[in-house]
Order: sequence, then C-alpha cells, then structure tokens
Amino acid sequence: MNGHRTAGAVLGILALLGLGSLAAPPQAAAATSAGVGTVIVQTVPSLPGVTVQLDGHGAVSDAAGKATFSAVPLGDAAARVAVKEQVIPDGLRVRLYRVAVDPNHPSFQRRLLAELAEERQVAIAVVTPGGKTVTPSEISGLIMTDNLGRSLSLPGKELTRPVWLEALVPALGKDGIYGRLVTYALQSVMVHGSNVVNQGQLRLVPYSASKWVIHGLFFDLSVRATDALAGSPAGTSVRLVFPDKSEITTTMGGAHSARFVDIPRGDYTVIVQGGVMNLRSPVRLSRDQELSEKVVTTGDAGLAMLVVAGGAAFLYLLGNYRRRGAARPVEGG
Repeated sequence: MNGHRTAGAVLGILALLGLGSLAAPPQAAAATSAGVGTVIVQTVPSLPGVTVQLDGHGAVSDAAGKATFSAVPLGDAAARVAVKEQVIPDGLRVRLYRVAVDPNHPSFQRRLLAELAEERQVAIAVVTPGGKTVTPSEISGLIMTDNLGRSLSLPGKELTRPVWLEALVPALGKDGIYGRLVTYALQSVMVHGSNVVNQGQLRLVPYSASKWVIHGLFFDLSVRATDALAGSPAGTSVRLVFPDKSEITTTMGGAHSARFVDIPRGDYTVIVQGGVMNLRSPVRLSRDQELSEKVVTTGDAGLAMLVVAGGAAFLYLLGNYRRRGAARPVEGG
C-alpha cells in the first residue's frame, strides 16, 4: 500500500516538473488514458468454440458466441483482436472478415463484433446417367461462380476429397450485421476436353448441403461397319478420338459393331480399322447415337482394280477399233 502511494507521489512530482512522459512507456501511457477493463468479443454469426486472441492471449467463445478478456487495456482494442482461420468443433471453418466496435457499452468495457466468414466441406461427384462416378483423373477442371460475383476454379484432383466452400459471409443490413448465404452456379465441368454441364443450370448452397452429385451429359455411341461395295459386315476395331485428342480403341464384335458407353458430349473422330485404308468420320455427340460406317476391304480394292483394268482394256480396244476404221480405204475411189 505504501509502495503504491510512494509511486503516485513520484509520478506527481515528475508531472509538476514536466517530466511525466518519462515516467512510463507510450503503451502504458495509452493504457492509462484509455483505462483498463473488460473486452467482450461477440462472433457474428454467434458460434461457440472459436478461439479469439487479444494481445497474444486466447479465449474461446461460449455457447452465445462470446469470448471475454478481463483486466486488459481498452484503448485500440479492436485493432488488437485476431481470429486465425480455424476449424471449430462442429466441423465448420471460420475466417475473420473484420472487427467492428459496438458503441453501446458501459464504462470500463468494450464490446467488439468479430465478423466471420463460414466455410463448409462439400463432397463433389460427377456421375453419368447410368450412375457411374467419373474419376477425378478424367476431370481437368470445374468452374463455379457465386452470388457475390466471384469465380472459383477447382482442378479435378481436388475432387478426390471434400472441398471447403464459403457458405456464409457477413453483410450489413438495415437491422445490423447478418450472415448472407453464398450460392454457387456451375459453369463447366471439363471431361476429356468437353463441358458436360449446361452453363449456369446447376446450383449449390453449401450451407445446407454436404454432398453435391452432378449429373453430367454423357451418351452412348454405337458404330456398325459394312463393306463399302458388298454391304456385308466389315472392320476389326474402332478408334474414337476425344475432343482433347486422347483416344480409345474397341474391338468389334461378331456383328462387326462396337459400342462406347458414357461418352461426354462433344465433337469426336471415328476411325474404323481393318480395311485397306482407315477412313475418318467426324461425329457431334449430343444424344445416344448409332453410326454406320463404310469400310474399303481387300475385296473392294480387288474389284475396283478389276473394274479399272476392264475399263482400261475396253478403252484400248475401242481406240484400236477406231484407228482401224480410219485407216480402211474407201471403195470406188
């Protein structure tokens, strides 16, 4: 007690001599002028289990979303509050948007509003009409836009596990700060160089969904090959070239036909193999489709050569006939 009085007397004497600024460092002087009291940090939205830091000390928000710090300097408290990005006990991930000061507070107390963005995990899967899940390695990328005017691009490899998506962000309304729902519109899902969704048609609200199954536009393509001249089944295999220039080859069955199942919509090149020459045909796939292809076989080639040879022989004989007719003398001359 006597020590406190002595210190006070010393400070008073220094103040009279104009040396009060030397009695304490600037931080202590600021704290003395602003006072010491209680700082209450209210999370918006009100979330329990959020770790809030003030001057390096941590406090966890209670069931009402409040973190309380006692006996701390009140001056500039809002600038000294920090909330690191973290996953709270109920599985949400939060990130600090900003700290605002609530002007309605009693003496020796500060009430601060820690406005938080809330993220949720969503498992994203792309499936075909037949229910087959498209492997992430086949997906080159996925693009979404949200109702805040932002664009989000996810590479296919990130879809092997749930992704964090912003679900709620602080916004200022006529009644104060509120949590604004974030919604997403799917713009593209690229599979083998082709977009398998209609732009902006599919939507997601992460706040109410933990899984998003995207039904893509995939179709079946059947290819039947026949002899170009005889019309009989022909060909041994079919090579399908995707829009991204990757390709697959399927052996033709007994009916000399091949079927490709769950192919992304897009522009393809079909090549039937097993003939004298491999003919290429462009295909725009936007529905289940059957394609009939002609194959030039060795029999066709032999027949064509025979026709050509026969034609040449006929022309040769015709030419000889005309030449003999021109050289024959005219009777009675």
